[in-house]
Amino acid sequence: MGFVFSSCSSVQEKRSQSLSRAVYAENSALTSGRFDLAAQYGKQAERLLKPPKKPVAVKPLDIQGKRFLTLPGEFNGTPTLVFGTPEADKALKADPKTEKQVKEEQKTLGKVEKEETKIIAQVQKEEAKEKSSGSSFFHLGFFGKLILASPLFLLLVFGVLCIFFPALLPLLFNLVSDIREGINFLLSLAAEGVERIRNNRK
Repeated sequence: MGFVFSSCSSVQEKRSQSLSRAVYAENSALTSGRFDLAAQYGKQAERLLKPPKKPVAVKPLDIQGKRFLTLPGEFNGTPTLVFGTPEADKALKADPKTEKQVKEEQKTLGKVEKEETKIIAQVQKEEAKEKSSGSSFFHLGFFGKLILASPLFLLLVFGVLCIFFPALLPLLFNLVSDIREGINFLLSLAAEGVERIRNNRK
């Protein structure tokens, strides 16, 4: 059980770090006037997040039937460059240093996207395991739950005794290991049983 929890926390920590990286990259891009990268890193952050219950919807700005690209006031007078246009391609080719910078940025973005795709897959796998374990527990019935609860109660009693009798600590560690293996074994059996019941119903 401890291994399961540590595995889940490790995956969630990776997810948190990836989310922080994407959000900071998006903010850095916005501050630098790089709205092309801000949009892409924003999408990466969105992939790592669960949809909020009350999302904030931002509508485009249409004035007299014409859609406008809006920029913060600090960018007033700054020349704009729209990627994917002949003008942008021409400007980049005229400045090899900047062209190399853009290619490196896209390479970094691709690497980040690959890492996040792997982390998202791990998160989904762990969530599926948790859901399966929870479902198995609820299908165990009274006696099954009692079997799982008994070792936990025993562990609690041993923990209290170790406070007053520290010499029992080695026994407690062995007990925790045995209980963890036993619970994992019972959960795997329960999961198999539930799966068989579902298959029979089909």
